[in-house]
Amino acid sequence: MKEKVAKTIGIIMTAILTFVLVACILGFIVLPVITFIIIMIPDFFFLLSLSRNLKKKRFTALCVRGIIYAVLLAFHILFWGAFHMPVSAYTSWQYPLALKYAEFPGSDSFLPRKLPSSARHVRFDFMPTILQGDGHIAVGFNADDEYVKNLENELKGSAMHVVNYNELGNLNNSFKNGEIIHLYDSGIAHDHPNAKVYILYTDYDWNHPSSKAVFVDGDYVFFSQE
Repeated sequence: MKEKVAKTIGIIMTAILTFVLVACILGFIVLPVITFIIIMIPDFFFLLSLSRNLKKKRFTALCVRGIIYAVLLAFHILFWGAFHMPVSAYTSWQYPLALKYAEFPGSDSFLPRKLPSSARHVRFDFMPTILQGDGHIAVGFNADDEYVKNLENELKGSAMHVVNYNELGNLNNSFKNGEIIHLYDSGIAHDHPNAKVYILYTDYDWNHPSSKAVFVDGDYVFFSQE
């Protein structure tokens, strides 16, 4: 009876670890994030050890090791999951998945849930805030004129400030009454120096900046949150 229970528990633990491995492989294919590799490596060796016990019908060892490996892997996932690692996506079909991945810890963003059908040259970037570091989440793409026009009409009614990018310099300069504006711009200074910036929110804090803004330059749109 004990052996049967040990076998059942061991098989369940093996199934769980197998599920995690498959999920990581699929996750890495969709979103090439190093976190998945970091989780896959120990999981693979855990499964290799369990498969040997299962093959030799060492069910007690299978049960004990299965539980230990599952606990170790759970802590491993929680540790690396807290740091995430940078995430980037370059296609419209990857974007919703990448956005959900970035928002998984519970942090909401103002980025669009779905990109327009005309979106091209998509680039999504996510870096979580770690300790004193500044995190960001952003997406930029080219879209049709109608989308850009409608977007700007919406932004005009909700923006705190509307300025040209070149007026802000490096986006960490004094603005108006000595206030500091800091936005994540992802190198826009080089590619879109004349972009119009709709600042939806800023805390005017250079040390722990928090901001939301949309850059528009012709048919190019860039949503930025820091």
